[in-house]
Amino acid sequence: MKRVFKVLFVLVLVFASVAIVSACDEDDGRQVINFYQPFGGPSELEKLTELVEMYNESQEIYRVNMIFIPDVQTRLQTSIAGNRAPDVVYFEGFSVQQWASHDMFYDLTEMAARDGLTRDIFYDYVWDESVYNDRLWAVPLTADNRMLFWNKGMFRDAGLDPERPPRTIAELDEFSRILTTESADGRALETVGFVPWLEMGGLVTFGFAFGGNLQDPVTGELTPDDPKIVEALEWMMQYVEMLRLARLSTFLSGMAQEISMISSGQVGMTITGSWMLSLLDEIEGLEYGIAPIPTPSGEDNVTWGGGFSLIIPHNARNVDGAWDFIKYATVGEGAELASKYRTMFASAREFNEGWVEYDERYQVFIDALETARSRPQFSANLYYMSQMHDATERFLRNQGSAKDLLVRVRENTIAHMEDANAPLTSPTESNNTGEDD
Repeated sequence: MKRVFKVLFVLVLVFASVAIVSACDEDDGRQVINFYQPFGGPSELEKLTELVEMYNESQEIYRVNMIFIPDVQTRLQTSIAGNRAPDVVYFEGFSVQQWASHDMFYDLTEMAARDGLTRDIFYDYVWDESVYNDRLWAVPLTADNRMLFWNKGMFRDAGLDPERPPRTIAELDEFSRILTTESADGRALETVGFVPWLEMGGLVTFGFAFGGNLQDPVTGELTPDDPKIVEALEWMMQYVEMLRLARLSTFLSGMAQEISMISSGQVGMTITGSWMLSLLDEIEGLEYGIAPIPTPSGEDNVTWGGGFSLIIPHNARNVDGAWDFIKYATVGEGAELASKYRTMFASAREFNEGWVEYDERYQVFIDALETARSRPQFSANLYYMSQMHDATERFLRNQGSAKDLLVRVRENTIAHMEDANAPLTSPTESNNTGEDD
């Protein structure tokens, strides 16, 4: 029955998107802007639908035709190759530089300078993701970041202060041991305190928390074997020893339908993002808190950001219309919808005040956006992340030392960059060191 419901739900979303397309196909003399977007979930689809309707009503020159494309990057690649590209695309920010390096996008530098879209309007990391070789290839639309979430009920039951999250890595480890319980024979886990590589955790999250760099900020040199990154990966091994992967796999298999690890009532802490608040708030009886990600010292907290941008394919037919829509969505009235729907923050900081007025818990995320780090930015960044994920998995399965595996990440990534025939790496291939937007 659940499977039938899911199929019907997807069909409803598809038909809804088709209805949007049909409504925009009217021959009213306007220039059509074909807009690809990958979101079928109710909240984001509703927000984008309202955005399109608002824009279409705001002027009489252009009409946006929104098209729901689940695997938007694959479809975009074939559309560009076949000279049937859309005019504007809702695109993962982290993928922009790789695609720009393959000459897939229209250069927005002059238009942005002409119309006053400058770096100071946006959070630093989202703008940096949009620039390649000192040229602008996308305009940031949404932003997000990650924090520690904890289950207050589980803390209370385990004798921990439900209002006091861990602040240091040592406290995170201690709390996790207290919250983890097993069956009398030790063969099964009954509750788990924390799993550092699940959800939005992983080596990027904790590599940054330990003070490491994945890329030299000055030279651009790849540094996956930075001593602090190595230390973070080696730190994860104690969780393998405590939880044991076979037991953990069995334990997690019963949580496939959970919104988040902490919503199960069996996992005490997790790393996830602001998009989870509205979902977790709907779970009856769940008490949870939000805090910065622990660090070794308990200070200098750091997080990393993700989000989506709007791009114009290099062979789009209606560049002027696409640009007009992009401005409306990112720095115009359309940007105000971010605080109305509260799915993802606006990339332009001035449009996020409404979040805190609605719920002060969002303040910790908004404050962190100002200093959020980004994953490495260069032409093979997605491949780099796939290699980091592979190294993490191999280490946790005792298939090599942390140092050797991370050195191999750099070597493989450099070889990939030197391969002129290397294909574009998809986001699904780069997940999941915790990097899922």
